[in-house]
Amino acid sequence: MAAGSSCFPEIMHPRDLSIKDFSYQLPDDKIATLPLQNRDASKLLIYKNNKISEDIFSNLQGYLPPGSLLVFNDTKVINARILFTKTTGAAIEVFCLEPADDITEYQTVLGTTGAIAYKCFVGGASKWKNETLQNKFLIAGQETVLHA
Repeated sequence: MAAGSSCFPEIMHPRDLSIKDFSYQLPDDKIATLPLQNRDASKLLIYKNNKISEDIFSNLQGYLPPGSLLVFNDTKVINARILFTKTTGAAIEVFCLEPADDITEYQTVLGTTGAIAYKCFVGGASKWKNETLQNKFLIAGQETVLHA
């Protein structure tokens, strides 16, 4: 494909990018929060001949050239973002990255009862001094408390 013939912009060097380049309005009703009951009816975005169109996932085979290889990703997303509120009302967001221990099997980690330490990113960390934060919620009808 000739340079500049795509509907996508020219490749930029990362130093020329700004977070503002990725800010846009996305209405809540355009974000899927639950999978469709009939998963094959999910939208399929098609880019062909410099044009973008839509179809449904069950028609995917009509868009793949012979000999194509499909790789399926059956991973699950872990809800790893936890919001805490300080006594002052300030929000502290903790994003759990991975267990602090050398446990590589997430099924083992998620099945653990009791304390477990995580490596985390903390949003609003400059507002958080020495206060211990807690977040209470119910799991199977039993109150659970997370401490940070």
